[in-house]
Amino acid sequence: MRVRRLAGAGMLALLGIGTAVHSVAAAPSLDRLDRPAQVMPLAARSLLLDVARAGNRVVAVGERGHVLLSDDDGITWRQARDVPTRTMLTAVWFADASNGWAVGHDELILGSADGGETWTTLHHAPESQQPLLDVWFADANTGIALGAYGSYFSTADGGRSWIARKFEAAPVPVMRTKGSPAPVVEDDEFAPDYHLNRIAAAGNRLYIA
Repeated sequence: MRVRRLAGAGMLALLGIGTAVHSVAAAPSLDRLDRPAQVMPLAARSLLLDVARAGNRVVAVGERGHVLLSDDDGITWRQARDVPTRTMLTAVWFADASNGWAVGHDELILGSADGGETWTTLHHAPESQQPLLDVWFADANTGIALGAYGSYFSTADGGRSWIARKFEAAPVPVMRTKGSPAPVVEDDEFAPDYHLNRIAAAGNRLYIA
């Protein structure tokens, strides 16, 4: 279950169709963003952008590739042992206590199979120059990642491979009157580079902001 806001003083202190895209490992680079995240003593006070439950654990992600773990509902925090990037992480999701995914800038998708202790790069395309802003999974296999400029990816194998899809939103009826009491329905057009910021489930529907 996705947790946007968590109660408790500890939490408040912490949180101030398509073309196949294969799994990739980032090529060696001198860019600091392609280096593993550093363990920093003040990481819990850095900019953190999302938080999720992984069973009884809480996992938060944010700047410089920081992934923080708490096993006592946010009273204490420690950094994940192995995160392969210093890229800004914008969102995190866990399907269960073990399997989780995080997304971030440079079209980055990470995966974890051990409750967030260690992470691997599943997809990375810095040349796209677009951040991914949210990730959602129905179960341990089926998921969606989305972000800026209409970027929209899906997976059916737990994130080992991703398919880039075209995001096509249904037209929104706009009711207006033109010199008459009868309303006229016009289609509100979406820009081709519409930013997709968040995805949420409610019942049997998904909503994208």
